[in-house]
Amino acid sequence: MILYKRPYFWGVEDIALYIDRLRSKGIEVDMSIEIKEYTIHDFPLNELICLLDSKYGRNKNYEYFLNDFRTAFDFCASNENILFRSIAVYCDTKMETHIALIKDSRISSNEAFFGFFESSNNQEIFDLLWNALMLLAKKEGINKIKGPINGSIWQTLS
Repeated sequence: MILYKRPYFWGVEDIALYIDRLRSKGIEVDMSIEIKEYTIHDFPLNELICLLDSKYGRNKNYEYFLNDFRTAFDFCASNENILFRSIAVYCDTKMETHIALIKDSRISSNEAFFGFFESSNNQEIFDLLWNALMLLAKKEGINKIKGPINGSIWQTLS
């Protein structure tokens, strides 16, 4: 079963077609999933931190990672050159996955980064998140995405 709720935030025809294709293959789609898009100014940082706490809170040096994470997030929020668009997938109103599109106006207009990436171990939910990111990038005129960037090397070293 795939969990999904049709997003409401931008042209979602491609995602709707994807869901229709799944249904045509006999895959049941549970509509209890919701995808939301945020800007840096309306992003629920506390929900992402709760997700990180639940996954990594017991790990050694987690507070060090979280400090770096917040520093990177604050940089994105305060830098006038950064366009930060965030996509989160919610299951039963709880954030389960997250990814951000980060565009720096000082680099090529068709390039961006993805980061602040956190995913569950569910291929269907990851596919929804990634497809939503690709649609957002296309909407912003971006055809090259690099990443992930997260503001910390902690995840790589732990």
